[in-house]
Amino acid sequence: GRRVLRAMSSIDTGDPRPIASFLTLALNSYSKETKIALGFWGHGAGVFGDLDPKENLLPEELLEMPLGTKLTEAMFLEHYLSEPVPIKGYINKGMLPDESTGGILTNRELSSALTVAFSKIGRTEPVDLLFFDTCQNGAVEVYAEMKRYCKVFIASCLSIPGLGWNYTWFLQMTRRYLPDNADTWGRLAISAYDKAYDQTLFPQPVQLVALNSGSTILEKFRRVAEELKKLPPEDHERLLMASTALHPIVNNESVDVCMMAMMLSRTSGREELQKAAEEFFAAYQEAIVGISAPPNDGKPYSGLTIWCPRLGDKVSVGKYYQHLRFHKETGWFDTVRQLWGDKKVPRRKEVVFCSLVKPELVEEREVKETLIQPPGFGESHIAIHIPEEFQLWAGGLKEGIYRFEGSASMSFSSLEAGESFVKLLCSIRRKEPEFTPFEMALKHDLVLDCKFARRVRFELLKYEGIILDEFPDAIEAYAALRKLADRAADDGILLMGTSEAE
Repeated sequence: GRRVLRAMSSIDTGDPRPIASFLTLALNSYSKETKIALGFWGHGAGVFGDLDPKENLLPEELLEMPLGTKLTEAMFLEHYLSEPVPIKGYINKGMLPDESTGGILTNRELSSALTVAFSKIGRTEPVDLLFFDTCQNGAVEVYAEMKRYCKVFIASCLSIPGLGWNYTWFLQMTRRYLPDNADTWGRLAISAYDKAYDQTLFPQPVQLVALNSGSTILEKFRRVAEELKKLPPEDHERLLMASTALHPIVNNESVDVCMMAMMLSRTSGREELQKAAEEFFAAYQEAIVGISAPPNDGKPYSGLTIWCPRLGDKVSVGKYYQHLRFHKETGWFDTVRQLWGDKKVPRRKEVVFCSLVKPELVEEREVKETLIQPPGFGESHIAIHIPEEFQLWAGGLKEGIYRFEGSASMSFSSLEAGESFVKLLCSIRRKEPEFTPFEMALKHDLVLDCKFARRVRFELLKYEGIILDEFPDAIEAYAALRKLADRAADDGILLMGTSEAE
Protein backbone atom coordinates (compact mmCIF):
# COMPACT_ATOMS: atom_id res chain seq x y z
CA GLY A 1 0.00 0.00 0.00
CA ARG A 2 0.90 3.65 -0.09
CA ARG A 3 2.00 5.79 2.82
CA VAL A 4 3.07 9.41 2.97
CA LEU A 5 6.68 9.72 4.10
CA ARG A 6 6.76 13.50 4.04
CA ALA A 7 4.43 16.18 2.72
CA MET A 8 6.56 18.88 1.17
CA SER A 9 5.28 22.42 0.76
CA SER A 10 5.71 24.32 -2.48
CA ILE A 11 9.35 24.27 -3.57
CA ASP A 12 11.42 25.96 -6.25
CA THR A 13 12.03 23.29 -8.90
CA GLY A 14 14.96 25.37 -10.11
CA ASP A 15 16.75 25.04 -6.75
CA PRO A 16 18.88 21.88 -6.36
CA ARG A 17 18.73 21.93 -2.55
CA PRO A 18 15.12 20.77 -1.99
CA ILE A 19 15.58 18.33 -4.88
CA ALA A 20 18.65 16.91 -3.11
CA SER A 21 16.58 16.52 0.07
CA PHE A 22 13.80 14.73 -1.80
CA LEU A 23 16.23 12.41 -3.59
CA THR A 24 17.92 11.62 -0.27
CA LEU A 25 14.57 10.65 1.25
CA ALA A 26 13.57 8.61 -1.80
CA LEU A 27 16.83 6.68 -2.09
CA ASN A 28 16.95 6.05 1.64
CA SER A 29 13.46 4.52 1.60
CA TYR A 30 14.60 1.35 -0.17
CA SER A 31 17.26 -1.25 0.38
CA LYS A 32 20.47 -1.13 -1.62
CA GLU A 33 19.35 -4.27 -3.45
CA THR A 34 16.20 -2.59 -4.80
CA LYS A 35 16.26 -1.73 -8.48
CA ILE A 36 15.70 2.01 -8.79
CA ALA A 37 14.75 4.32 -11.64
CA LEU A 38 15.00 8.08 -11.14
CA GLY A 39 12.91 10.17 -13.52
CA PHE A 40 12.51 13.87 -14.15
CA TRP A 41 9.33 15.24 -15.71
CA GLY A 42 8.73 18.72 -17.09
CA HIS A 43 10.34 21.12 -19.53
CA GLY A 44 13.81 20.53 -20.89
CA ALA A 45 16.14 22.09 -23.44
CA GLY A 46 19.24 19.92 -23.36
CA VAL A 47 22.36 22.07 -23.45
CA PHE A 48 20.41 25.18 -24.51
CA GLY A 49 19.32 27.69 -21.90
CA ASP A 50 21.35 25.76 -19.31
CA LEU A 51 22.04 28.92 -17.37
CA ASP A 52 20.62 30.18 -14.07
CA PRO A 53 21.82 33.43 -12.45
CA LYS A 54 21.06 31.81 -9.08
CA GLU A 55 22.95 28.61 -9.84
CA ASN A 56 23.94 26.61 -6.73
CA LEU A 57 26.73 24.08 -7.28
CA LEU A 58 29.03 21.85 -5.34
CA PRO A 59 32.64 22.76 -6.07
CA GLU A 60 34.38 20.65 -8.68
CA GLU A 61 36.64 18.85 -6.21
CA LEU A 62 33.63 17.42 -4.37
CA LEU A 63 31.97 16.28 -7.59
CA GLU A 64 35.15 14.40 -8.49
CA MET A 65 35.05 12.29 -5.32
CA PRO A 66 33.74 8.69 -5.55
CA LEU A 67 29.98 8.25 -5.20
CA GLY A 68 28.86 8.03 -1.59
CA THR A 69 31.87 9.89 -0.17
CA LYS A 70 30.77 11.44 3.11
CA LEU A 71 30.60 15.21 2.97
CA THR A 72 31.05 16.88 6.33
CA GLU A 73 28.76 19.57 7.70
CA ALA A 74 31.58 22.04 7.17
CA MET A 75 31.67 21.16 3.47
CA PHE A 76 27.98 21.88 3.14
CA LEU A 77 28.27 25.20 4.92
CA GLU A 78 31.34 26.27 3.02
CA HIS A 79 30.49 24.99 -0.40
CA TYR A 80 26.96 23.77 -1.06
CA LEU A 81 25.24 26.80 0.43
CA SER A 82 27.74 29.28 -0.93
CA GLU A 83 26.69 32.31 -2.94
CA PRO A 84 26.23 31.56 -6.64
CA VAL A 85 28.80 32.87 -9.08
CA PRO A 86 27.43 36.04 -10.75
CA ILE A 87 26.33 35.35 -14.31
CA LYS A 88 24.59 37.58 -16.82
CA GLY A 89 21.13 38.07 -15.39
CA TYR A 90 18.75 36.44 -17.81
CA ILE A 91 16.79 33.24 -17.49
CA ASN A 92 16.21 30.74 -20.25
CA LYS A 93 13.67 27.95 -20.35
CA GLY A 94 16.24 25.34 -19.36
CA MET A 95 15.13 22.32 -17.33
CA LEU A 96 12.23 22.20 -14.86
CA PRO A 97 11.63 25.97 -14.85
CA ASP A 98 9.66 27.23 -11.86
CA GLU A 99 7.11 29.77 -13.07
CA SER A 100 6.63 31.26 -9.59
CA THR A 101 10.32 32.02 -8.98
CA GLY A 102 11.80 32.13 -12.47
CA GLY A 103 14.46 29.60 -11.46
CA ILE A 104 15.62 26.72 -13.62
CA LEU A 105 17.50 23.55 -12.78
CA THR A 106 20.73 23.42 -14.76
CA ASN A 107 22.34 20.10 -15.60
CA ARG A 108 25.22 20.99 -13.29
CA GLU A 109 22.79 21.73 -10.45
CA LEU A 110 21.12 18.36 -10.92
CA SER A 111 24.53 16.71 -10.79
CA SER A 112 25.24 18.51 -7.50
CA ALA A 113 21.86 17.44 -6.09
CA LEU A 114 22.51 13.80 -6.99
CA THR A 115 26.00 13.91 -5.46
CA VAL A 116 24.57 15.26 -2.20
CA ALA A 117 21.82 12.62 -2.10
CA PHE A 118 24.25 9.75 -2.75
CA SER A 119 26.60 11.18 -0.13
CA LYS A 120 24.03 11.54 2.64
CA ILE A 121 22.95 7.90 2.46
CA GLY A 122 26.41 6.55 1.62
CA ARG A 123 25.29 5.07 -1.70
CA THR A 124 28.31 4.01 -3.75
CA GLU A 125 26.51 2.27 -6.63
CA PRO A 126 24.64 4.08 -9.42
CA VAL A 127 20.90 3.55 -9.75
CA ASP A 128 19.64 1.34 -12.56
CA LEU A 129 17.90 3.95 -14.69
CA LEU A 130 18.06 7.72 -14.87
CA PHE A 131 15.48 8.99 -17.34
CA PHE A 132 14.20 12.33 -18.58
CA ASP A 133 10.54 12.78 -19.46
CA THR A 134 11.59 16.19 -20.76
CA CYS A 135 12.23 17.69 -24.17
CA GLN A 136 15.67 17.64 -25.81
CA ASN A 137 17.69 16.20 -22.91
CA GLY A 138 18.92 13.47 -25.22
CA ALA A 139 22.13 15.46 -25.67
CA VAL A 140 25.66 14.18 -25.31
CA GLU A 141 26.32 17.07 -22.90
CA VAL A 142 23.53 15.89 -20.57
CA TYR A 143 24.68 12.27 -20.86
CA ALA A 144 28.19 13.31 -19.78
CA GLU A 145 26.81 15.15 -16.75
CA MET A 146 24.57 12.29 -15.56
CA LYS A 147 26.26 9.02 -16.49
CA ARG A 148 28.10 8.51 -13.20
CA TYR A 149 24.79 8.29 -11.30
CA CYS A 150 23.15 5.52 -13.33
CA LYS A 151 23.76 2.32 -15.21
CA VAL A 152 21.46 3.30 -18.09
CA PHE A 153 20.67 6.84 -19.27
CA ILE A 154 17.36 7.40 -21.11
CA ALA A 155 16.29 10.60 -22.87
CA SER A 156 14.98 12.10 -26.10
CA CYS A 157 16.77 14.51 -28.40
CA LEU A 158 13.38 15.64 -29.72
CA SER A 159 10.36 17.22 -28.06
CA ILE A 160 8.33 15.00 -25.75
CA PRO A 161 4.58 14.92 -26.54
CA GLY A 162 2.39 16.83 -24.10
CA LEU A 163 1.22 13.66 -22.33
CA GLY A 164 4.79 12.51 -21.75
CA TRP A 165 5.69 8.90 -21.06
CA ASN A 166 2.88 6.37 -20.81
CA TYR A 167 3.69 5.30 -17.26
CA THR A 168 0.81 2.84 -17.16
CA TRP A 169 2.37 0.77 -19.92
CA PHE A 170 5.91 1.20 -18.59
CA LEU A 171 4.95 0.02 -15.09
CA GLN A 172 2.71 -2.77 -16.38
CA MET A 173 5.56 -4.10 -18.52
CA THR A 174 7.94 -3.80 -15.56
CA ARG A 175 5.58 -5.81 -13.32
CA ARG A 176 5.00 -8.41 -16.00
CA TYR A 177 8.60 -9.06 -17.03
CA LEU A 178 10.42 -8.18 -13.77
CA PRO A 179 13.70 -7.18 -15.48
CA ASP A 180 16.72 -8.56 -13.65
CA ASN A 181 19.20 -5.92 -14.85
CA ALA A 182 19.33 -2.28 -15.93
CA ASP A 183 19.76 -3.01 -19.65
CA THR A 184 16.62 -5.15 -19.79
CA TRP A 185 14.67 -2.55 -17.84
CA GLY A 186 15.89 0.18 -20.17
CA ARG A 187 14.73 -1.78 -23.21
CA LEU A 188 11.28 -2.13 -21.60
CA ALA A 189 11.12 1.65 -21.24
CA ILE A 190 11.97 2.04 -24.93
CA SER A 191 9.32 -0.53 -25.91
CA ALA A 192 6.64 1.25 -23.88
CA TYR A 193 7.51 4.58 -25.52
CA ASP A 194 7.56 3.01 -28.97
CA LYS A 195 4.11 1.57 -28.35
CA ALA A 196 2.70 4.86 -27.04
CA TYR A 197 4.00 6.94 -29.94
CA ASP A 198 4.08 4.61 -32.92
CA GLN A 199 5.74 6.70 -35.63
CA THR A 200 3.60 5.10 -38.34
CA LEU A 201 0.54 6.66 -36.67
CA PHE A 202 1.57 9.52 -34.36
CA PRO A 203 1.96 12.87 -36.22
CA GLN A 204 4.66 14.38 -33.99
CA PRO A 205 8.26 13.19 -34.57
CA VAL A 206 9.50 11.49 -31.40
CA GLN A 207 12.33 9.17 -30.42
CA LEU A 208 13.82 7.79 -27.21
CA VAL A 209 17.27 6.29 -26.63
CA ALA A 210 18.74 4.26 -23.77
CA LEU A 211 22.54 4.24 -23.41
CA ASN A 212 24.86 2.28 -21.18
CA SER A 213 26.67 4.67 -18.85
CA GLY A 214 29.81 2.56 -18.74
CA SER A 215 30.60 3.23 -22.38
CA THR A 216 33.74 4.77 -23.86
CA ILE A 217 31.97 7.24 -26.14
CA LEU A 218 33.33 10.33 -24.37
CA GLU A 219 36.87 8.99 -24.54
CA LYS A 220 36.44 8.18 -28.24
CA PHE A 221 34.90 11.57 -28.99
CA ARG A 222 37.84 13.29 -27.31
CA ARG A 223 40.08 11.78 -29.96
CA VAL A 224 37.76 13.10 -32.68
CA ALA A 225 38.00 16.58 -31.14
CA GLU A 226 41.79 16.35 -30.90
CA GLU A 227 42.14 15.26 -34.53
CA LEU A 228 39.90 18.13 -35.65
CA LYS A 229 42.19 20.59 -33.87
CA LYS A 230 45.13 19.30 -35.93
CA LEU A 231 43.53 20.35 -39.21
CA PRO A 232 45.21 23.23 -41.06
CA PRO A 233 43.43 26.62 -41.16
CA GLU A 234 42.56 26.22 -44.84
CA ASP A 235 40.24 23.32 -43.90
CA HIS A 236 38.27 25.26 -41.29
CA GLU A 237 36.04 27.24 -43.66
CA ARG A 238 35.28 24.11 -45.66
CA LEU A 239 34.19 22.26 -42.52
CA LEU A 240 32.00 25.17 -41.44
CA MET A 241 30.23 25.18 -44.80
CA ALA A 242 29.87 21.40 -44.70
CA SER A 243 28.29 21.62 -41.23
CA THR A 244 25.42 23.67 -42.68
CA ALA A 245 24.31 20.57 -44.57
CA LEU A 246 23.62 18.73 -41.32
CA HIS A 247 19.96 18.47 -40.38
CA PRO A 248 19.15 20.61 -37.32
CA ILE A 249 17.37 18.81 -34.49
CA VAL A 250 14.90 21.17 -32.77
CA ASN A 251 17.51 23.94 -32.45
CA ASN A 252 19.49 25.03 -35.51
CA GLU A 253 22.80 24.67 -33.61
CA SER A 254 21.92 21.20 -32.36
CA VAL A 255 22.80 18.27 -34.63
CA ASP A 256 23.08 14.51 -34.40
CA VAL A 257 26.40 13.70 -32.73
CA CYS A 258 27.20 10.64 -34.85
CA MET A 259 26.26 12.29 -38.13
CA MET A 260 28.36 15.34 -37.27
CA ALA A 261 31.46 13.30 -36.41
CA MET A 262 31.21 11.22 -39.57
CA MET A 263 30.45 14.19 -41.85
CA LEU A 264 33.32 16.35 -40.58
CA SER A 265 35.77 13.47 -40.85
CA ARG A 266 34.75 12.60 -44.41
CA THR A 267 34.83 16.25 -45.50
CA SER A 268 38.36 16.64 -44.18
CA GLY A 269 39.66 13.59 -46.02
CA ARG A 270 42.19 13.06 -43.21
CA GLU A 271 42.84 9.40 -42.49
CA GLU A 272 43.47 9.74 -38.74
CA LEU A 273 40.32 11.81 -38.24
CA GLN A 274 38.24 9.31 -40.20
CA LYS A 275 39.63 6.49 -38.10
CA ALA A 276 38.82 8.37 -34.87
CA ALA A 277 35.26 9.04 -36.07
CA GLU A 278 34.75 5.39 -36.99
CA GLU A 279 35.96 4.27 -33.55
CA PHE A 280 33.60 6.76 -31.89
CA PHE A 281 30.69 5.51 -33.99
CA ALA A 282 31.49 1.88 -33.10
CA ALA A 283 31.66 2.74 -29.38
CA TYR A 284 28.36 4.60 -29.65
CA GLN A 285 26.64 1.66 -31.34
CA GLU A 286 27.94 -0.64 -28.60
CA ALA A 287 26.60 1.73 -25.91
CA ILE A 288 23.03 1.66 -27.22
CA VAL A 289 20.83 -0.41 -24.94
CA GLY A 290 17.69 0.38 -26.91
CA ILE A 291 16.34 3.01 -29.29
CA SER A 292 12.79 3.60 -30.48
CA ALA A 293 11.76 3.81 -34.12
CA PRO A 294 12.92 7.06 -35.76
CA PRO A 295 10.49 9.66 -37.11
CA ASN A 296 9.30 9.30 -40.68
CA ASP A 297 10.95 12.51 -41.86
CA GLY A 298 13.91 11.01 -43.67
CA LYS A 299 16.48 12.49 -41.29
CA PRO A 300 19.18 10.41 -39.55
CA TYR A 301 18.79 10.00 -35.78
CA SER A 302 21.29 8.15 -33.60
CA GLY A 303 19.67 9.30 -30.34
CA LEU A 304 21.92 12.07 -29.00
CA THR A 305 22.59 15.61 -30.20
CA ILE A 306 25.63 17.84 -29.77
CA TRP A 307 26.08 21.62 -29.78
CA CYS A 308 27.46 22.74 -33.16
CA PRO A 309 27.57 26.57 -33.35
CA ARG A 310 27.64 26.74 -37.13
CA LEU A 311 25.62 29.98 -37.13
CA GLY A 312 27.95 31.73 -34.70
CA ASP A 313 26.45 30.63 -31.35
CA LYS A 314 23.13 32.40 -31.80
CA VAL A 315 21.85 31.48 -28.32
CA SER A 316 25.04 32.11 -26.31
CA VAL A 317 25.74 28.53 -25.24
CA GLY A 318 29.45 29.39 -25.29
CA LYS A 319 29.00 31.54 -22.17
CA TYR A 320 28.84 28.43 -19.99
CA TYR A 321 29.88 25.49 -22.22
CA GLN A 322 33.44 25.38 -20.90
CA HIS A 323 32.04 24.56 -17.44
CA LEU A 324 30.22 21.45 -18.68
CA ARG A 325 31.63 18.02 -17.95
CA PHE A 326 31.39 17.08 -21.61
CA HIS A 327 33.90 19.79 -22.50
CA LYS A 328 36.15 18.86 -19.59
CA GLU A 329 36.26 15.26 -20.79
CA THR A 330 36.47 15.91 -24.54
CA GLY A 331 37.76 19.45 -25.06
CA TRP A 332 34.95 20.14 -27.54
CA PHE A 333 34.62 23.85 -26.68
CA ASP A 334 38.31 24.43 -27.43
CA THR A 335 37.95 22.56 -30.73
CA VAL A 336 34.96 24.67 -31.75
CA ARG A 337 36.79 27.91 -30.93
CA GLN A 338 39.87 26.85 -32.88
CA LEU A 339 37.94 25.65 -35.92
CA TRP A 340 35.43 28.43 -36.29
CA GLY A 341 35.93 31.08 -33.62
CA ASP A 342 33.65 33.98 -34.52
CA LYS A 343 33.13 32.81 -38.09
CA LYS A 344 29.57 32.61 -39.33
CA VAL A 345 28.04 31.06 -42.39
CA PRO A 346 27.23 33.49 -45.22
CA ARG A 347 23.98 35.42 -45.08
CA ARG A 348 21.04 33.28 -46.08
CA LYS A 349 17.36 33.64 -46.80
CA GLU A 350 15.18 33.11 -43.74
CA VAL A 351 11.46 32.38 -43.87
CA VAL A 352 9.30 34.73 -41.80
CA PHE A 353 5.61 35.13 -41.04
CA CYS A 354 4.65 38.79 -41.03
CA SER A 355 1.59 40.97 -40.51
CA LEU A 356 1.36 44.43 -42.05
CA VAL A 357 -0.86 47.23 -40.73
CA LYS A 358 -2.61 49.49 -43.26
CA PRO A 359 -0.59 48.48 -46.34
CA GLU A 360 -0.70 50.81 -49.36
CA LEU A 361 0.43 49.92 -52.89
CA VAL A 362 3.03 52.46 -54.06
CA GLU A 363 4.30 50.68 -57.19
CA GLU A 364 2.59 47.88 -59.06
CA ARG A 365 5.17 45.64 -60.71
CA GLU A 366 6.23 42.02 -61.09
CA VAL A 367 7.95 40.60 -57.99
CA LYS A 368 9.76 37.25 -58.00
CA GLU A 369 9.56 36.63 -54.25
CA THR A 370 8.16 38.37 -51.20
CA LEU A 371 11.09 40.22 -49.64
CA ILE A 372 11.06 42.46 -46.60
CA GLN A 373 13.04 45.67 -47.17
CA PRO A 374 13.52 45.39 -50.97
CA PRO A 375 16.61 47.11 -52.44
CA GLY A 376 16.17 50.86 -52.80
CA PHE A 377 13.37 51.15 -50.23
CA GLY A 378 13.30 51.90 -46.51
CA GLU A 379 12.26 49.73 -43.60
CA SER A 380 8.58 50.62 -44.06
CA HIS A 381 8.33 49.00 -47.50
CA ILE A 382 7.94 45.44 -48.72
CA ALA A 383 7.95 43.71 -52.11
CA ILE A 384 4.98 41.33 -52.27
CA HIS A 385 4.85 38.43 -54.70
CA ILE A 386 1.37 36.97 -55.22
CA PRO A 387 1.51 33.53 -56.86
CA GLU A 388 -1.39 32.67 -59.13
CA GLU A 389 -2.46 29.97 -56.68
CA PHE A 390 -2.95 32.63 -53.98
CA GLN A 391 -5.05 35.10 -55.97
CA LEU A 392 -8.18 33.82 -54.22
CA TRP A 393 -6.78 34.44 -50.74
CA ALA A 394 -5.12 37.74 -51.66
CA GLY A 395 -8.55 39.32 -52.07
CA GLY A 396 -7.74 41.67 -54.94
CA LEU A 397 -4.28 42.73 -53.73
CA LYS A 398 -1.85 43.59 -56.54
CA GLU A 399 1.73 42.42 -56.85
CA GLY A 400 4.32 45.15 -56.24
CA ILE A 401 5.90 47.43 -53.63
CA TYR A 402 3.82 48.30 -50.56
CA ARG A 403 4.25 50.91 -47.87
CA PHE A 404 2.85 50.10 -44.43
CA GLU A 405 2.34 51.87 -41.09
CA GLY A 406 3.32 49.01 -38.80
CA SER A 407 4.45 45.42 -38.85
CA ALA A 408 5.22 42.42 -36.66
CA SER A 409 6.95 39.20 -37.58
CA MET A 410 8.12 35.81 -36.38
CA SER A 411 10.82 33.56 -37.78
CA PHE A 412 12.16 30.06 -37.21
CA SER A 413 15.68 28.84 -36.56
CA SER A 414 15.74 27.17 -39.98
CA LEU A 415 13.66 26.59 -43.08
CA GLU A 416 13.05 23.05 -41.88
CA ALA A 417 11.77 24.28 -38.52
CA GLY A 418 9.27 26.53 -40.27
CA GLU A 419 8.15 23.68 -42.51
CA SER A 420 7.73 21.39 -39.49
CA PHE A 421 5.51 23.97 -37.80
CA VAL A 422 3.31 24.33 -40.89
CA LYS A 423 3.04 20.54 -41.20
CA LEU A 424 1.99 20.40 -37.55
CA LEU A 425 -0.81 22.90 -38.26
CA CYS A 426 -2.04 20.78 -41.14
CA SER A 427 -1.84 17.56 -39.13
CA ILE A 428 -4.25 18.71 -36.39
CA ARG A 429 -7.05 20.03 -38.61
CA ARG A 430 -10.37 18.18 -38.68
CA LYS A 431 -11.73 19.63 -41.92
CA GLU A 432 -9.92 19.51 -45.25
CA PRO A 433 -9.91 23.28 -46.08
CA GLU A 434 -8.55 24.44 -42.73
CA PHE A 435 -5.00 25.82 -42.86
CA THR A 436 -4.87 25.05 -46.60
CA PRO A 437 -3.08 28.36 -47.36
CA PHE A 438 -0.27 27.38 -45.00
CA GLU A 439 0.03 23.99 -46.65
CA MET A 440 0.43 25.68 -50.03
CA ALA A 441 2.90 28.14 -48.51
CA LEU A 442 5.42 25.30 -48.22
CA LYS A 443 5.93 25.78 -51.97
CA HIS A 444 4.93 29.42 -52.56
CA ASP A 445 4.90 32.77 -50.80
CA LEU A 446 1.79 33.18 -48.64
CA VAL A 447 -0.36 36.32 -49.03
CA LEU A 448 -3.70 36.67 -47.19
CA ASP A 449 -5.84 39.79 -47.07
CA CYS A 450 -7.65 40.85 -43.88
CA LYS A 451 -10.74 38.73 -44.63
CA PHE A 452 -8.75 35.50 -44.82
CA ALA A 453 -6.56 36.61 -41.90
CA ARG A 454 -9.74 36.69 -39.80
CA ARG A 455 -10.57 33.15 -40.91
CA VAL A 456 -7.08 31.96 -39.97
CA ARG A 457 -7.42 33.68 -36.59
CA PHE A 458 -10.66 31.76 -35.96
CA GLU A 459 -9.07 28.45 -36.95
CA LEU A 460 -6.03 29.04 -34.75
CA LEU A 461 -8.28 29.81 -31.78
CA LYS A 462 -10.33 26.67 -32.42
CA TYR A 463 -7.32 24.35 -32.28
CA GLU A 464 -5.45 26.08 -29.46
CA GLY A 465 -6.50 23.46 -26.89
CA ILE A 466 -4.93 20.65 -28.92
CA ILE A 467 -1.64 22.52 -29.09
CA LEU A 468 -1.69 23.19 -25.34
CA ASP A 469 -2.42 19.54 -24.52
CA GLU A 470 -0.45 17.65 -27.15
CA PHE A 471 2.30 19.89 -28.52
CA PRO A 472 3.67 22.12 -25.73
CA ASP A 473 6.88 22.78 -27.65
CA ALA A 474 4.86 24.54 -30.37
CA ILE A 475 2.88 26.79 -28.01
CA GLU A 476 5.19 29.79 -28.35
CA ALA A 477 5.16 29.78 -32.17
CA TYR A 478 1.41 29.09 -32.24
CA ALA A 479 0.67 32.05 -29.94
CA ALA A 480 2.93 34.31 -32.02
CA LEU A 481 1.10 33.34 -35.22
CA ARG A 482 -2.24 34.07 -33.55
CA LYS A 483 -1.04 37.57 -32.66
CA LEU A 484 0.05 38.16 -36.24
CA ALA A 485 -3.36 37.04 -37.50
CA ASP A 486 -5.00 39.39 -34.97
CA ARG A 487 -3.00 42.35 -36.29
CA ALA A 488 -3.77 41.55 -39.91
CA ALA A 489 -7.47 40.84 -39.35
CA ASP A 490 -8.64 44.47 -39.11
CA ASP A 491 -7.03 46.25 -42.04
CA GLY A 492 -3.85 44.41 -42.93
CA ILE A 493 -2.07 41.58 -44.68
CA LEU A 494 -0.75 38.27 -43.34
CA LEU A 495 2.12 36.83 -45.33
CA MET A 496 4.96 34.38 -45.35
CA GLY A 497 8.05 35.49 -47.24
CA THR A 498 11.82 35.72 -46.97
CA SER A 499 14.25 38.05 -45.27
CA GLU A 500 18.03 38.19 -45.25
CA ALA A 501 19.48 36.70 -42.04
CA GLU A 502 22.93 35.81 -40.78
